[in-house]
Amino acid sequence: MPFAVAELVGSHQRCLGGCVDRRVLPRADSLASYSYLAQGVVIGICIAGAVSLLFYIRIWRDGLRLALGKSHVLATLGLMAGGVTIFAIVDLAVNAPSLVELYSGALNFLSGFSTAGFSTNEVSSHIALLPMLLLAMVIGGDLGSTAGGIKVARLVVLLQMVRLSLLRVRVPASAVTYLRDGGDKVAVDRVIAVTALLVTYLAAVLICWVIFLVSEIPPLSGLFDVVSALSTVGLSQGVVAPDLAPHLKVTLIVAMLLGRLEFIALIILCLPGTWMRRT
Repeated sequence: MPFAVAELVGSHQRCLGGCVDRRVLPRADSLASYSYLAQGVVIGICIAGAVSLLFYIRIWRDGLRLALGKSHVLATLGLMAGGVTIFAIVDLAVNAPSLVELYSGALNFLSGFSTAGFSTNEVSSHIALLPMLLLAMVIGGDLGSTAGGIKVARLVVLLQMVRLSLLRVRVPASAVTYLRDGGDKVAVDRVIAVTALLVTYLAAVLICWVIFLVSEIPPLSGLFDVVSALSTVGLSQGVVAPDLAPHLKVTLIVAMLLGRLEFIALIILCLPGTWMRRT
């Protein structure tokens, strides 16, 4: 049996020989030492995981057209495509990178957007690029995906709320208008849940960031690593290290728990009323 397993592993590595130069094992530099093709394939898989997993079931059950209509796949992929295009244009304007550097930067951006956390080289700290990567990590993938962040579906509802507010200013008071998402009327409970999560997310970012600022961590680098933890990304600007102060490590651990387990659920879990019987 061990011999058969060794043969299977060896065969698998030989099949991937055209993609990677060495054995297919986890590496300390993430994706940096893999071939460009392997890097693209891995990030492509990460993007597929950032789409709601229910979408794939709906394709098999209802067909592609209905699956697209009942999901936010187009919005998710559209945001990623638009974001990486703008990111590449700004990168070209401010850094004049080579094609390889541009490719690596684009993959880093998509990795941050999908919250996968892989990196193909050092994550850019340029003042024009860092806010874009921060925004991508805040948004994350879609509901029902492997991604973190506030999620595309919730962002769509927030944008629809803004659109409806502007619409109601322009239409007669007697006009009947509804908040809709994908053609369906959005329930009040969903609006409350989306708003509560957004407020909680922003409050968590602010609290954690203040702790880092008080500890004399560079503002942008500290904010980047806080958002990375809250959106369960894993990218860093060099703040996270073995010698990081214990209280900052604890702050990041709490941030990761909040982001991974969802804010409201973890807060409710920790409230005394959840465990104590009411009399």
